[in-house]
Amino acid sequence: IPLVNYANNNKLPIIIGSDTNAQHTLWGNKTCNNRGESLVDLLSSLGLNWVNKGTTPTFLNSRGHESVIDLTITNNTGNDQVENWKVDLSYSNSDHHYITFNITSKRLNKPRQVRLTKNTDWEVFDTFLTNNPTPIHDINSNKDLDTAATKLNEHTS
Repeated sequence: IPLVNYANNNKLPIIIGSDTNAQHTLWGNKTCNNRGESLVDLLSSLGLNWVNKGTTPTFLNSRGHESVIDLTITNNTGNDQVENWKVDLSYSNSDHHYITFNITSKRLNKPRQVRLTKNTDWEVFDTFLTNNPTPIHDINSNKDLDTAATKLNEHTS
């Protein structure tokens, strides 16, 4: 639980591959069991999700019993990074099938810069502008603007 809280508070992804032995129709199994109901409650209380898609069994034993009991569990940040999730039916030398997916590192939302003018020391700002005039007509490009802003930040920080 502390790991989940830490990750969620710091917007870090959680991606967990798990053999839950918990059956529930919410992740594609044909039936539900008590373990499945308990797991749904636990995941919900922690703000976690599963990214399983479809109803392809993840487990098949020698007696022919098949079920979806292997989950890929994520928090919201991790959910955004899992792509192409699928059950791979190739031979695995196990009674569980492989689960494959890609993890993307793309950022969905670019951070937004915000200038908090309430923290500005206006006397320092006024003194800087008086002693270092930069006429607006001298700023002709983004580079000029960035240079002027950097210089201003250095003197007012």
